Amino acid sequence: GYSSADELLGLSMAEDVYFDATERTRLIEQYLPVGRAFDCEVVWKRKDGSPVWIQLNSHAVRGPSGEVSHFEGFVYDVSGRKDAEEIMRTQAAAMEASMDGIAIVTADGRLSYANRAFLKLFGCASDRDLIGYHWRVLVERRELFGIFRKIVVPFERSGEWRGESTARALNGMQFPAE
Repeated sequence: GYSSADELLGLSMAEDVYFDATERTRLIEQYLPVGRAFDCEVVWKRKDGSPVWIQLNSHAVRGPSGEVSHFEGFVYDVSGRKDAEEIMRTQAAAMEASMDGIAIVTADGRLSYANRAFLKLFGCASDRDLIGYHWRVLVERRELFGIFRKIVVPFERSGEWRGESTARALNGMQFPAE
């Protein structure tokens, strides 16, 4: 939020830049012995005091007697990525907590995720019972052609499908599914 480098000169890193001054102290204690910090993610303050996630890469510059005179490096704003990660964590928690069975199928038809409700619905002890398998394992063989015509073809045309069909648990028991 600063308009020029001159505005930053003279600011206290601990008080004016780091959102939490103890974080700066911790970083110095952790990385000073090795003389550099690589891909550290910390929260700094914008000019208006609001937080900004940054990724820090720096190294210590030493004087003639080996003492650290200052640090130099690069910082990158990673707030957008951090926000996206938080959204993904929230969505993953919501999918896992859902009472509805939710699964993700890859473009080649393999299951890549199944929440607890989905696993329970299909009689699976863990996601290892399903993940990596083709979705066809969840359908009675004699129903495959009908499923393909009824679900797969319309889904490939429009990118969505909603309706009812017959599913099959791993123990072979069939049940109606929406």
